[in-house]
Amino acid sequence: MSFSDLSSTIISQAISLSPPAEKAEIRQRASNPSYVRTPDHRALIGKAILSFHIVGSMTLPEGWTETRQRTNAAGQRIFVEYGSSLNTDLSLSFTMADRCLDAQSRLLLLQILQLSAPVDIWIKQLAQTQYFGGIARPNEFLLLSAHSGQINSRRALIMEGLQTTTNRNLYAAVFDTDGGRMPFTICYYAPKEDYSDWLRDVLASLTTIVWK
Repeated sequence: MSFSDLSSTIISQAISLSPPAEKAEIRQRASNPSYVRTPDHRALIGKAILSFHIVGSMTLPEGWTETRQRTNAAGQRIFVEYGSSLNTDLSLSFTMADRCLDAQSRLLLLQILQLSAPVDIWIKQLAQTQYFGGIARPNEFLLLSAHSGQINSRRALIMEGLQTTTNRNLYAAVFDTDGGRMPFTICYYAPKEDYSDWLRDVLASLTTIVWK
């Protein structure tokens, strides 16, 4: 699948989450990468993330800057988070696992990623594993959907849900880097009322990723 085909697929996800009145605007943004949205002037082309784990480069929407990072004992960056100056309740993070997945979680992740087409995944099956069950804690996080997909030719487990403790929605893409042992994850968090609107910007940014 070509870059343009993948870009169209990801933008289509954003269109499906948006009110009808906004569909034309999303299509305009997708066809014109330098398009600036009024009145808040969120430009698609912004600052690039360079050389973090499997991401060679990625372009962020205008106004997004690094807010924090973490390193492991060896001094390697394992977590980088970005925030928007236009809405401080948003976050976009990139995490390199610093420990191996348990065998059950690893096997399920690989099974999902090996599927040849996007399909629905049993949420209950994910919740029963140690790693993904830790993400989908019933009292803290409600997992609403999970499926396999692609972001610029790289397969991912894509999950969406609600963090009940903060009332924020989550979009997460989990990638295999070494046979499922230590995955790489991209997470976008936003308040429920802002989630769909800003997800369009995030999904458009994901189409600019150049993988290492």
